[in-house]
Amino acid sequence: MARELGGALWRTPARAPAPGLGSEENAPRPGASCAATSPPGAASRPPLRAIQPPRQPRWPVPTPKKAMWARPASKTPARAGAVSTFLLGPTKSLRKPALRSGFSTAGGGASSAEVPPSKVRDAILFWEQNRNLQNVSPTLQQDDSEDILSLQLELDMIKTILVEEVKARAEIEVRTSALGDELKAANLHILEAYRQKEATERELDSARSVIDALESQQIILINESDELKKNQTSRSSAEQEKDEVLRQVEMETADVIISLRKDLSSKELLVEQSLGEIDRLELLLDESIKTLVQKEVLEQNYVPLLRGMEEKISQLESQLDQSDRCYKVRLKELEIKMQEVDDKASASLVSWNKEREIAEQRKAYAKEKDEEVKLLERSIEDLEITVCTLEKQMDIMKEEVEHQRRQRGKIEEVLQNVRQQLQDVPSSGKQEASWKME
Repeated sequence: MARELGGALWRTPARAPAPGLGSEENAPRPGASCAATSPPGAASRPPLRAIQPPRQPRWPVPTPKKAMWARPASKTPARAGAVSTFLLGPTKSLRKPALRSGFSTAGGGASSAEVPPSKVRDAILFWEQNRNLQNVSPTLQQDDSEDILSLQLELDMIKTILVEEVKARAEIEVRTSALGDELKAANLHILEAYRQKEATERELDSARSVIDALESQQIILINESDELKKNQTSRSSAEQEKDEVLRQVEMETADVIISLRKDLSSKELLVEQSLGEIDRLELLLDESIKTLVQKEVLEQNYVPLLRGMEEKISQLESQLDQSDRCYKVRLKELEIKMQEVDDKASASLVSWNKEREIAEQRKAYAKEKDEEVKLLERSIEDLEITVCTLEKQMDIMKEEVEHQRRQRGKIEEVLQNVRQQLQDVPSSGKQEASWKME
């Protein structure tokens, strides 16, 4: 777990200072970017990342925005260019739109509405800058809180690593104490085995001495039997008794020797078992010695590591104290600036309220003019409708006139034909009369 936390701490990227916001103040300190040297025995854990200095505040550039009360232009062609946006556009006069077909309005000489002076725009820009500063201050506090949280996260990770190492050391100490207890128990068991071995050796020595004594007695008895055999001739009855005694003695000695040999074999097995236990205890003793050596090595490795961790923790705490002081100083400066900005904003609001009253008056005048323009537009639309109807009537009249012209042309053609026929009729009568006279 400690290694995973160390790896996560190594993988957290360091935030670079904001580019283009200045210069030597944003550059890292000369001793802050160097990585801490890893103590001996911490090769498996990656090093901690360098702690960056606190970021400098980013002051936004105030940009003028479009006023919220800007009135959009009219969609009708008669009102295009009549009303302009307040407080932002250049000075224009509100004129009445020119009427079509020579129509004129009665209020042509009305006074034009004037746009407020540039002070209003300065006040609006100052108000927007104040609002941007109010929006920037939480971002600065957020950046500072992020830096503090990153430092606290590093401190918590280091503390967790230290706690894990302390736990590991405590486990090693518990294990070594348990191994020491086992070693003491093994030593006691070895002492008991040695005592049992000595006791069995003493018993074996006593059994061997008894066997030697019995063998010596058997030899003596054999010698006596030989002597008795030599005297068989004289003492047959005595020999028989002696043979019986010898047989009994031999039987008893054989039984005693067999029992002693069984005891000796069982005791030798016990000795072999005790020797096996002694070998096992010696192996345990070697393992305990190795663990003690490992404990000493781990203690030698953990002592400088713990010292280094304590030094890093003290450095981080000092850096946190310094950053807290810097943040407090910055907060005080921001509070002073915000107070100044509030004072200026209150003064600008007073002037802006006055200008707003003037703007409202002009807005009311513009509304009146708009109503007049709407009435004129309605009258123009009515006139356009009447003109359209008149044009339609004129077209109809033209069509009728054309029709009458055509009919007149046709009638004239008919009249011409009739006249021609009439002219032809008297000429034919004169010819007939001349013919008759001839």
